[in-house]
Amino acid sequence: MNPALATALLKAKQYNLPKEVVQRAIEKGSGTGEGSNLEVIFYEGYAPGGIALYIKCTTDNTNRSAASTKTILNKYGGAR
Repeated sequence: MNPALATALLKAKQYNLPKEVVQRAIEKGSGTGEGSNLEVIFYEGYAPGGIALYIKCTTDNTNRSAASTKTILNKYGGAR
């Protein structure tokens, strides 16, 4: 019933991803698995041209999300 999940499962099968890894990822994403401590955090940044952005992230690792957000903004000419 979930087309995005079906597509992800097909891609995982193409890359011979082990069933345990796929199951663990599904459980983590649904919030029932081990280490499923997901947080919603917000970042402020600026897009090219000085346009203000308010970015909402759902993550299990705030440090990684902060670094990724900063990298993406810098790559496309923005600032954080």
